[in-house]
Amino acid sequence: MLLVLAAGLAACSARPQRPARERARAAVDPADVAADLLQQLVALDDGERCAAEGEALVARHPESGRLRARWIACVSRVGRHLEAAGLAAQMMSQRPGDPWAEWARVAVWLGESTPARAEALARSEALVDALDGHPAALRLRAATLVAWDRADELAQLVAAHPRVPAWARVHLRLRRARDGDRSQLPLALADAHAVAPDDPEFVTLTVIAGRGLERLFLPVEALAWTDAGLARAPDSLRLRTLRWRLLQLQPRDFAACKQAVLEDISLALARGGERPALLLAAAEAYRGLGEVARAEALERRIADEHADSPAAEALLARASEALGPGPAQQAADAAFLGRPRHHDPRLREAAALRQFTAALADPAATAAQVVAAIEATRPLLHGPALEFFTAGAQALVQRESELALAEALVREGLAAVPGHVALAQALGHEFPHMYEWHEGGLYDLLARVHLAAGRVVEAQAALGEASARGSAGDDHAIARAEVARRRGDAAAADEQLVACSDAYDGDAFDDACRRALEAAWKREHGGLRGLDAHVAKLLVRTRERRRQEVFRRIAAAPRTAPEFRFTRFDGEVVSSESTRGKFVVLHFWFTACEPCVAELPRWQQFVDAHAGQRDLVILSVHALETREVVEAWMAEHGHRFAVAMADGWCHTAKVWSFPSTWFIDRQGRIAYETGGMPDLPLEFAWRVAAMRAADHG
Repeated sequence: MLLVLAAGLAACSARPQRPARERARAAVDPADVAADLLQQLVALDDGERCAAEGEALVARHPESGRLRARWIACVSRVGRHLEAAGLAAQMMSQRPGDPWAEWARVAVWLGESTPARAEALARSEALVDALDGHPAALRLRAATLVAWDRADELAQLVAAHPRVPAWARVHLRLRRARDGDRSQLPLALADAHAVAPDDPEFVTLTVIAGRGLERLFLPVEALAWTDAGLARAPDSLRLRTLRWRLLQLQPRDFAACKQAVLEDISLALARGGERPALLLAAAEAYRGLGEVARAEALERRIADEHADSPAAEALLARASEALGPGPAQQAADAAFLGRPRHHDPRLREAAALRQFTAALADPAATAAQVVAAIEATRPLLHGPALEFFTAGAQALVQRESELALAEALVREGLAAVPGHVALAQALGHEFPHMYEWHEGGLYDLLARVHLAAGRVVEAQAALGEASARGSAGDDHAIARAEVARRRGDAAAADEQLVACSDAYDGDAFDDACRRALEAAWKREHGGLRGLDAHVAKLLVRTRERRRQEVFRRIAAAPRTAPEFRFTRFDGEVVSSESTRGKFVVLHFWFTACEPCVAELPRWQQFVDAHAGQRDLVILSVHALETREVVEAWMAEHGHRFAVAMADGWCHTAKVWSFPSTWFIDRQGRIAYETGGMPDLPLEFAWRVAAMRAADHG
């Protein structure tokens, strides 16, 4: 009987079905199984476990590019960006032409604390084809477009590739709802509800839904999605920190909201209090709630127990930044840069640039010390830091030393402009003629380098390049004046410097043109006696020339302003219809924009000077945040001008740079579109007068 059974088994083994099944099992690559495991951990927002387990899996399957790339992305995801960047570079060197190596590099760029490389956009697109539409390539492309807020390109991706994760479509619909198309909201929620909790992408979906609904001022609905995600991934730091924010926005009194957050923080710490990233997030939440003692206790734990972690590095960087310029910050930055290990290249670069700026700001610093600061900072730069090249060259020009290095820095700056502009464009921080503005300023600086070296002809050529790009800054005026002075026309030189100084904001300490004028006057007259009277005479001519230039620059063929309807905080409606037949000045800003806030006192002067003029409507439009936040901020800072909320209109109208001001004529056309201006009250008054003159003429 046993022999018969054995014979039967032998006969079965000879059948073709068995080898086919064996071949199917053999076709399942264990390295791919390992890569799928890491992706599952990422989907559950468990970057720490992914990074830890991934290293062992890569050692077991060193031939798998996909597995190695996935692990490198996890290393970056937990904040070890510099280590991940090194691993990606090593992979690209060892596996040239492997698209998974390129995938790893793009994933590392995306994981950095601040998007630093606009190339990630183009390269993530190329990866979709290079990897034949692999789900990992589609996820990375979608995540890149979400991070850079590229809705149109995300829509194209969703339309072209059915395998794009559902969260990408949900994000796109919520983004369109935030832009004003509220019909997209129920469609977004329907798409989200179609994803089952056991779907690998469910946790990411809940993050997307929670954040999107928060931005649509739907905190109750946002919290429900966040809680659904936490039920699937209770250790998700993204969801946990989102929950703490949303609990504070629930429709109940502040004390109850605060207590709910405190209780949730305690539960999270009890569950995973050994994680430095969680400790840092909890400390930040405590500080936001005014619980400083609790925050400090957690921060001490980070410093004592996790000194080498990305959380400890971030904590030190924030503490140094909060000190503000001065000896204390310089000491803190020096200690930060002296750490044996760094994780975040952006934090390291920021500290290095602060040290660099402080070194150059010391008037006693010698040219040798400036050169030393340049050499120490250059290796730590991570992005196209134009301020480094500009500041270094300016410092050397001021000391009239190391001019060959100064010229090299300017030319490096010119080479860096395209990358700088590409990054600004990707982040949505571009403004009209940005490329020309940066190049023009650098050519002006190059002219000053040539003048310091006594090369007047070359300086004139550089100024010609600057003028061709529309440059009109301090360096341009100073260089032009110096060229005129060296050619024997001191009167023209003085007039140029007076015009430049008059357009400044009145801070004599920072008025470079005034300082240049004073220096020239001292050289020629032995002191400053008589300078004020000389300047007063020149001011009459220069101001009239500036006014005439404003009148000449009024748009010859103005475009029609987009339709608008704003409700001021006092309830008055300002719309295209209500202002028909009047001149309108719309001023766009937001409280987190430093240049915007800096010019508000001058904006108030302009508003006060034109109050009560029946043919003129002036309105300040806030681009972000909520009305309650802005009202509180206005009251705190004592501003009285009328404000309305943009509620997404700025994005629809393509107002990308701030501060911006539109001057709209009686026909609803934009006669002027300006950015920030030091001499705002006078310049804006001239523009209003020019519109009135054009209307009558």
